[in-house]
Amino acid sequence: MKRLLVILVLAAVFVGVKVSRRGGSQSKVLHDMRAIIEGLDTYEENADYLDALLVRHHPLAFDKAYDLGGRRRSATFDDELYLDTIFHNMVKECREDGGFGVCQELGQLRDELVPLQAER
Repeated sequence: MKRLLVILVLAAVFVGVKVSRRGGSQSKVLHDMRAIIEGLDTYEENADYLDALLVRHHPLAFDKAYDLGGRRRSATFDDELYLDTIFHNMVKECREDGGFGVCQELGQLRDELVPLQAER
């Protein structure tokens, strides 16, 4: 049930992120992603660690997924690319740190939220 709620929140969040103000978008995405991470079962005992991972990896993932657009094209945000990038980097660092329980849960959430690469 908790996973379904997370998926629904995520879908609602990223549908409306195609905006032209990058700074506001970046803050909103970080805020919404934090809310998703807070839904993890292991969040309470690992809150500081998970928040630090999120803050550390959010800028790169956002930069990769956000396209400012152009003169005749509005800004766009690739939510799948953002999620894939941030979860990949968070899980990688988590494994390097030896936090296997947290890594497993992050990996499971990523698998639920990010379509398989073969489908792209």
